[in-house]
Amino acid sequence: MATISELRKFNIFAGLTDEELERLVVLCEEETFPAGTTIFGENQPAKKMYLLMKGRVALSLSLPNEKRSIVYTVPENEVFAWSALVEPFQTTAQAKAVEDCKVLSIESDKLFPLFQEDCRTGFVIYNHIGRIVANRLKDTRGQLLSLTYG
Repeated sequence: MATISELRKFNIFAGLTDEELERLVVLCEEETFPAGTTIFGENQPAKKMYLLMKGRVALSLSLPNEKRSIVYTVPENEVFAWSALVEPFQTTAQAKAVEDCKVLSIESDKLFPLFQEDCRTGFVIYNHIGRIVANRLKDTRGQLLSLTYG
């Protein structure tokens, strides 16, 4: 079972109180994925948000030539699959374990009732998701520019 101290390692929960984290801890499930495992595919229904505790996860996009391009490698103590909390609730990339991974997962349909009951927790988490999306968009833009202009 997850602990408050484990959740504190993730920036997405920065600013939450112990009481707020306690409500999240009970929603977390621990999962493991051996290296090489596809955690979820691209353009699939997104039902869980993942918190990477150990290992690395590659996020990749399909290319027209049926190859894949890694657009981001998720480091430890970072969230991925935030799409489970944002309409249309569909994954935007494939996630594959690069190394053996240990994650905490939270089902979105368990989080939404908590957010309705505790708007502050929802606000803090969505504010962090906004930053994550903005940073990943900035990184992707940089990759596109380097491909275009060398």
